[in-house]
Amino acid sequence: MFLEKNLKAIAKRYPHYVPQIRDAAITGRYGLVPTSNREAPNLMDKRQNVIYYNNVDPLYAIKTELDKRDFQAPYISMYIGFGLGYDAFIYQKTFGTQAQIFIFFESDWEVLKLTLTNFDYSAILGSEGCCLCLGTDMSYFYTYLYTALTMGQATQHLKAINMIEAGSVYTTNNAHYAKCLDILRQASVGALSLYGNAPDDSLWGIHNTFINIDEIINHPGIKDLKDAFKNKPGVVVSTGPSLMKNIHLLEEIKGKAVISAPDASMKVLRKHGLKAHFITCLERPELPAEHFRGLADEDFTDTYFAACPVVHEETYKANKSERVVVYRDFATFKWIGIDRGQLNIGPSAGNMAYKILEYMGCNPIILIGQDLAYEGELTHAEGMTFGTKQESQAVHGVLDVPGNYVPMIRTTRIWDMFRRYYEKDVMEYKGKVINATEGGARILGTEVMSFREAIDKHIKKPLDVLGTIRKRLKVPTEEQRQKDRMVFIKKVEEALCYTQHIKEEFTAGADKSNELFNQYLPQLDELEASGEIRKTFNDCYSTLNQYNSVMGEPQFYLIYMHYLQSYVIKSRNDINGIISGPRDTKNILVQMLHMHYEFFIATNKLVEVMEQELLALDAHLKK
Repeated sequence: MFLEKNLKAIAKRYPHYVPQIRDAAITGRYGLVPTSNREAPNLMDKRQNVIYYNNVDPLYAIKTELDKRDFQAPYISMYIGFGLGYDAFIYQKTFGTQAQIFIFFESDWEVLKLTLTNFDYSAILGSEGCCLCLGTDMSYFYTYLYTALTMGQATQHLKAINMIEAGSVYTTNNAHYAKCLDILRQASVGALSLYGNAPDDSLWGIHNTFINIDEIINHPGIKDLKDAFKNKPGVVVSTGPSLMKNIHLLEEIKGKAVISAPDASMKVLRKHGLKAHFITCLERPELPAEHFRGLADEDFTDTYFAACPVVHEETYKANKSERVVVYRDFATFKWIGIDRGQLNIGPSAGNMAYKILEYMGCNPIILIGQDLAYEGELTHAEGMTFGTKQESQAVHGVLDVPGNYVPMIRTTRIWDMFRRYYEKDVMEYKGKVINATEGGARILGTEVMSFREAIDKHIKKPLDVLGTIRKRLKVPTEEQRQKDRMVFIKKVEEALCYTQHIKEEFTAGADKSNELFNQYLPQLDELEASGEIRKTFNDCYSTLNQYNSVMGEPQFYLIYMHYLQSYVIKSRNDINGIISGPRDTKNILVQMLHMHYEFFIATNKLVEVMEQELLALDAHLKK
């Protein structure tokens, strides 16, 4: 009755699941059994003679159990089995808009088809926060989960994921669901890594951006090249060891394809008399400058340095190419207000090289040298600045992943993070991505073939790449530069005034935390004995949360969130972890008050550091 409506909702983001659900065989193993609630039949597994829910009134029983569990941080809910969907229905009905992310693991297509035929769950299934991990092929589960866990405020609730089992489904397929939970853990770690390990990391990028403000003001941005090469071939040239197998073929595609390459590829390409149209860079340390030092002026002609302004100023100085400014999806660049084009770029310069081609409309996008794995003991191609065997790559651990030409291949956790992000980008891309690396790790969603085959199939017609770039890029006039500078000076002055407001709020929050601590510390035993700890906990949390509301202000997000996000995410995760746990003991109340006090004190100190950066930027702009 409702199958097609539900499938239409699923098709919005998971179209590949639609035929698998529609074609699932209804064998009669499962059946709907009447209960006293006519609108809520039970689900019975006839083969194992098991019923999934309370046989009197499933919905009432689920609501009663939900109330017992007393979820206080309902943002993310995870369902072991979809079952008849009752658990998600009651959860969403109970928490409304507080429930944002719904994660479903369901391995049984027959159960799912039976449910979607008889119940309308299109509102949940079509919501942006619905994450579906269906069937027994787990290849894409990490990517789906990572995408869900980086939405909205999900990263602040990773210690407060509410796990709900749909009836007896976990016990009937516990090995599968145990693997699902492990992938969820991996995706949670990956989601957290996206925001850095400490505020200092983000501050480094902000500091560099402020120093590089003239690069932003004086040069055009990637926005001018949106869809400039729609349905034209693009090639990402990275520095994996397999590059040496096909680098000679790049000579054939001159004037036929757009070539984008990470910074580390530049010297390798020049050694072979080759150039990329775009050289990408996004690392904050000075080290990437070495990829350009020692090159002749001629090496930089007919090549655009497509750097994110978070790079070190010495990196900009070392690269003498013409510039194209490329923003990452950071709040700081939204605040700056000088539009240069903002891309959702992954963690590596290789990811960035791919994303630029995607933004410019290239199709297909062909990858070469994107090994993301060892080839024997080799880590990089010949001619790479820091050598072909870099031991530093294995500092964070080594693991095995599926290979393009071998079942499994050795990689590092850093490379695997880059690979996972490629998979996310490829999944969201509407065109064709060809992995012509001729070695290396498998990137799901790509078509594997040799570079020779890719050229013969897709790179045939002449293409005036440089002419198109030069025609499309709009170099700011002197008048526009001065206008941008004055507008930005005003933004900085407003930010400095706003900083005083932030400091006052966080100081008041710290004072209130301390006040509540001193008020209730002498009463802890009495509160515990009388059963009032829970109410006191809720009252205190509600009071302190008012001082957190400043972080929801648009100005706070634009000016401070990129800098503070790693600390805010960690702290809010810890606090939400306490909130979602038992709150019946005096220790939990003390811990929550102490954590809020530490949070307000630490954020105030971080804001003061950012204030100094703003003062320095203000002085530079007014020179």
